[in-house]
Amino acid sequence: MPRKSSVETVEEYEAKLAKWNDESHHPVEVKRKGNSMTAKYYAENLLPLYIDEINAARVERDGGCFGVDDWGDGAHMILQEDNDRSHGTTQGKSLPRSLKDRCWIYRLKHPAQSPNLNPIEAIWGILKQRIKRRIWDTLDELKQILVEEWEKITMEEIRARIAEMRLRCRMVVDRGGEFVKTDLW
Repeated sequence: MPRKSSVETVEEYEAKLAKWNDESHHPVEVKRKGNSMTAKYYAENLLPLYIDEINAARVERDGGCFGVDDWGDGAHMILQEDNDRSHGTTQGKSLPRSLKDRCWIYRLKHPAQSPNLNPIEAIWGILKQRIKRRIWDTLDELKQILVEEWEKITMEEIRARIAEMRLRCRMVVDRGGEFVKTDLW
């Protein structure tokens, strides 16, 4: 039997290259219409989901009572938003604000686009860090990975970041509103 050449042929090289190319990660390019959410979209597509969850939590907590709570202020559940215009928090009467008022949704006033003091930004940070370690080829795969990683975030991780809020507030004041960084976020 003749010895096999130790040098790869052009055909073998091209076959290996084609196989490698087929199996390698392909970047996903997502093109969106515009780059901002409208108040109408928020009120029709997202806010109803939040309201359903808040109402389910109310029922679970106290049978759905919308009256005065243990502290006497009636604010059983609070929806924290970042005052983005689409949330209807900065405008007088808007579709989102009207819907929240009709459903007894109490709002926490919070500065828009304030990553230093918005706990959800810390949670987005966890999610972004975990997503960077994953590989996807399609938008559906990315969506699935996002759901998987979101579900892996524990209450302990969330509570640890919320527990840092006092420290973060102090740091923001000490630094004149400049960006702050801690070990967790």
